[in-house]
Amino acid sequence: MDVEGAFSVVGSCGKFQKFLVAVFFLTNISSGMQIVMMVIVGATPNLDVDTEKNLTTIVTEWNLYNEQWIVDLMSSLFMAGYAVGVLLFGQISDLVGRKWTFTLNYILLLLTGVWSSFCTNWKMFAAARTIVGFFVGASGHIMFALMVENIGSEYWAITGMSMQGFFSIGVMLLALFGRFLQNWRHICLTCSTIPMILVPILIFIVPESSRWLYHVGKIEKAEKVLQYIANKNGKHNVVVRLGCEDENNSSVKAENLRKYSFIDLFRICKLALYALCSFYIWFACSFVYYGLTFDAATLSPNIYIATLLSGVIEIPSIFISFIMMRHRWFGRKGTLILLFVLSGSASMSLVFADGLQSGNLLIIQTALGLVNKLAVSGVFSVLYIYMAEIFPTQLRLVAIGGSSMFARVGAIISPFVPLLAPVASYLPYAIFGLVAVLGAVLNLHLPETLHRTVPSMRDFEKKDGECEDSNSANNVLVNASESCVFTSQEVDSLLVR
Repeated sequence: MDVEGAFSVVGSCGKFQKFLVAVFFLTNISSGMQIVMMVIVGATPNLDVDTEKNLTTIVTEWNLYNEQWIVDLMSSLFMAGYAVGVLLFGQISDLVGRKWTFTLNYILLLLTGVWSSFCTNWKMFAAARTIVGFFVGASGHIMFALMVENIGSEYWAITGMSMQGFFSIGVMLLALFGRFLQNWRHICLTCSTIPMILVPILIFIVPESSRWLYHVGKIEKAEKVLQYIANKNGKHNVVVRLGCEDENNSSVKAENLRKYSFIDLFRICKLALYALCSFYIWFACSFVYYGLTFDAATLSPNIYIATLLSGVIEIPSIFISFIMMRHRWFGRKGTLILLFVLSGSASMSLVFADGLQSGNLLIIQTALGLVNKLAVSGVFSVLYIYMAEIFPTQLRLVAIGGSSMFARVGAIISPFVPLLAPVASYLPYAIFGLVAVLGAVLNLHLPETLHRTVPSMRDFEKKDGECEDSNSANNVLVNASESCVFTSQEVDSLLVR
């Protein structure tokens, strides 16, 4: 049997695999806390709020009251380090394996987080945050691959979307730590030490990816991992015997992959259109999401409540987007367009609400801000599945790799947008709104993929440029779990957040 067939024997998602998934979900809480940490650690306390009068941040300690650009620079440096970590260690995990690459990076993430709490000046702290971002990017994507490659592929989509909810829980926990600890050093230390309780489990209990071992030809080790999973699931009578991958199929697949490059995305007009639209849509989603996240203080005068609301609103967005994208009325395309329009409308409404009375403005600003965050979080939830279904297998890695890099660019520059508020208070909202609406417009040029086959290069190379009939009886739902082993680029697209 092959490794996919083995999961039907040992269990696609048995009790032990559920335990492993829960452990990885908990590690994602760390990512949420670290990515959003500057919202509280870099905040300027509102002295009109009683709970913030004793709050110590890097702004109060290093007198950065008139240097907001330094705080925003730290957020950008974090995201730049994140991008480098993804690129470097994603490739390394493809070569040497998932478990120890992830475990090492996770430990280093926590240790550098501890180090950041002892920094003595803002330049040292900026360097520490860059390194923390590097290890967050390096560990988070490998973690997802390690998690899903030891469960049945039918659980990949729901597991991936559910995991995003724990990122949001991390944001909520950060708000609670800020409220009760009241000191940026203690916040950094707490967010980096509590997750260390998971390290022994990662070292001694979590196995290597069985799919990766099988993929690289380590059949015996893959069998041992699958046997270990079977025993932990209570299936002690199961004996796992794997066959080698079909060499002919593998060679054909490798040959097909070698024939295509980034340039081939622009060789065919329709593919070029899809690629350019994808690049911008990823950029827009990341730009608006992180812009709203780092500017969460606008949701409420109380920074703790604002951060908490920013995390809470993401939970229902996951479920709403999951239901919408599977419904024939919306599909993937319709869901993305509606959510982008909703996000853009909420932002533009804030532009026109700027002249209202202060009391009314606060209520309206909070409501529209939450709607905006809900919408763009939903876009993130749908986007990874949708884009994996648009491009042909031969060019999927190239396309989503390029798209994810544009997303990184959006995340890096988004923290600076709120700096435009002194010029005109409505300007940041106008920019976010225009970027989101343009994303909806460009999405009109992409095809619907619900209940349709993933296209091949032959579909795009036809003289008339049209893909197969969407009403064909042979059309089936294909999602991001099509391949057995996630490469670093595929994981990057699934976890671009």
